[in-house]
Amino acid sequence: RLAGPEDSYPLDDVDKERGMRLLRRLSGYYLLEIVSACWMGNHFHIVLYAPPEEELPSFREIAARHNAFYPDDPLRQIHPADAEACLRVGRNMIDISRFMKDYQQRYARYYNRAHNRRGHVWGDRFKSVILDRRDALWSAVKYVELNPVRAGLASDPADYRHCCWGWKSGSGRHPF
Repeated sequence: RLAGPEDSYPLDDVDKERGMRLLRRLSGYYLLEIVSACWMGNHFHIVLYAPPEEELPSFREIAARHNAFYPDDPLRQIHPADAEACLRVGRNMIDISRFMKDYQQRYARYYNRAHNRRGHVWGDRFKSVILDRRDALWSAVKYVELNPVRAGLASDPADYRHCCWGWKSGSGRHPF
């Protein structure tokens, strides 16, 4: 949730769109599977799957993904033969806290620039819940995708373009 009064809705459609696009960009780097996401007027929701370390791809794939994300920064480049660096980077790519920190910092930089402001954007640290049953996952996805309907922003989640269902309904494919 953004910092500020609870009944304040400072995010406009451009801000929400930017949040979804940033999420898509970072999903190209991190090895987290984004199942569902929705941007609202003062907060967002994300349901994602974080694979265990045993499911990390090869060091070649980790290095290629990392280097493609940072093509203009030779100091950040890693070599597939550097097992220590690849393992460290691979672990970071499945770390939800690292992902959220990166996501929220990048979004805050955009938001502050776009709205000519400074300081904190987020009211507090993100909250996470482990969903360990299939019905819990389904309940979380329904909660996220139906959030705009409950808030009166749309009568059908397919009509709300700042969530995965709305994005999929408009384009024919899941955004992530």
